[in-house]
Amino acid sequence: MRKSTIVKLKQEIERATRLGKMDDVRDNTQRLKDIRRLWRKLGEDPLVKHMKEIVDVVVEHYEMDFYYHDLMMMDNSTATFLWYTYESGTDLIWLEGSEKRMESQKDCFNVVRTTKSDGITIDPRHHMYIVDRKIGEIKEITKFHDVKFEVVADETQLYINNAS
Repeated sequence: MRKSTIVKLKQEIERATRLGKMDDVRDNTQRLKDIRRLWRKLGEDPLVKHMKEIVDVVVEHYEMDFYYHDLMMMDNSTATFLWYTYESGTDLIWLEGSEKRMESQKDCFNVVRTTKSDGITIDPRHHMYIVDRKIGEIKEITKFHDVKFEVVADETQLYINNAS
């Protein structure tokens, strides 16, 4: 699936070039570079491999959610997160962080909960996981009430220094 995502992105770049949309060419070229960098860095991680297998089975559209947005977020933090997958992409919601961040993430969670399900149980075509990068675990859950948010006193411990 990653290769088809890259092919689609290259096609978007070619189309934007033909149409003279140079901002789109620049943005998509950078996105392509970022995806390649992220995959070189994270692609051998067993957790990321497992997530890719899930994306390959579940996601039919907007695979870019995983290959760009989710991996970009994972590249910068070791915080535990909720990962929601469905036919039209993925949603990544942090479960650890500052009080302000947790309030924002609870809002995101409630949007997912109320727009993509009955608000109590997960749509049977969708999947929801708790991903703990610190111990390398991905655990599927089936009830929204299994999701717990944790305020962390020192949020900086959750960020990865990518300066190297």
